[in-house]
Amino acid sequence: MGKYEETLDWMFKQLPMFQRQGPIALKLDLSRINKMMDLLGNPHQDLPFIHIAGTNGKGTTGHIIASILQASGFQVGMYTSPHYVDFRERIKINGELIDQTFIIDFVDQNKTAFEAIQPSFFEWTFALSISYFKAKSPDFIVLETGMGGRLDSTNVVDPLISLITNIGYDHQQFLGDTLVEIAFEKGGIIKPKRPVVIGERQNEIQYVFEQLASEHQSKLVYADQLIQVSVSPSAYDITGPGWEVEAPSDIKGPFAHKNIQSALACLQVLQDSYPELFKLTERNVKQGISSVATHTHYIGRWMQISDNPLVIMDSAHNLDGIKAVLERIEDLNQGQLHIVLATVGDKDASKILQLFPKTAKYYFTQAKIPRAKPADLFQQEGALLGLKGNSFEQSKEAYQTALKTAQKEDTVVVLGSVFLIAELL
Repeated sequence: MGKYEETLDWMFKQLPMFQRQGPIALKLDLSRINKMMDLLGNPHQDLPFIHIAGTNGKGTTGHIIASILQASGFQVGMYTSPHYVDFRERIKINGELIDQTFIIDFVDQNKTAFEAIQPSFFEWTFALSISYFKAKSPDFIVLETGMGGRLDSTNVVDPLISLITNIGYDHQQFLGDTLVEIAFEKGGIIKPKRPVVIGERQNEIQYVFEQLASEHQSKLVYADQLIQVSVSPSAYDITGPGWEVEAPSDIKGPFAHKNIQSALACLQVLQDSYPELFKLTERNVKQGISSVATHTHYIGRWMQISDNPLVIMDSAHNLDGIKAVLERIEDLNQGQLHIVLATVGDKDASKILQLFPKTAKYYFTQAKIPRAKPADLFQQEGALLGLKGNSFEQSKEAYQTALKTAQKEDTVVVLGSVFLIAELL
């Protein structure tokens, strides 16, 4: 095992990661990350952040923003989570993943100093990213929150602008049982006198964001006030204030038009608020939207693996995300539907399973993480709701069985867990 592999192995073993191990990994307050930033000399101060929270679409929207900024000639850092194949996906500049040597050196240099603080995996990773961006000085940094907002490690920054994509039900045991409570937690990224864009207008929670923005004297803009996006067979038709663009895109997921709307509204407000920093042009919008994957190393969302059979992988794992993927699949209406499905043990699987069609063939499986729901138990829960299929302890066996069973005219969908997608990519 090389030095880089040893470093990652230490991080994963010493520092529980929420996506793998669940609630034991969580430390929801800012005291430790503030101490870490102090020890590092507060490298987060004065860096040019675009801070993004929300239940769905954070990653995709952030990648669209980064791609358009890159098309505009800027160096753009990105901090996202989780990763799929390589830990370094979490930290990148213009799609190039962080150097292995920087990770090794950062852990070696700070292991002893951080020991008394006992940081979480996420806090270690965020501190690493901030040190990297400080060293590399990108023009902008797209910063995605982890689970929440108010008590999220990333919330120590003072961004140029904040963006909240939408609010849905996920992680209720930490963020609250109602949309209002969840909105309050996500709205915690709204900062004094910094503009905030709300990607999706939701009547029952608008007042939460409006009240927070008012308290902070922050300009609040809803994305649909500035940007309209409609979908044609080959492109997105986009209208902004005084400009129009028809742009093809390599992003095809069910929320893509909403994510494009949120991203462009954020960039429009960024331009209006800081005209000396950034100018949004039709050419750069078109180029950026058409090349998100190439510009930013964007993977894991609505990935079309093959045509015959049609194979789609998507990392949707909460109610809103899975519902949108299933609706999109239903619209495609291509042959018999085969679904390879996994989830985690601390989620209410019955609510998720109720969304799925009884006419599909199911391949219940589990990712190789401690938090995974056992495949046989998942299959039994599905059977109680009329979902017929077999269980597979090994995700690759489930996937290969689905591919062998499907006819050329059929559809195979893999979803339910980020770690399931990661194992199959």
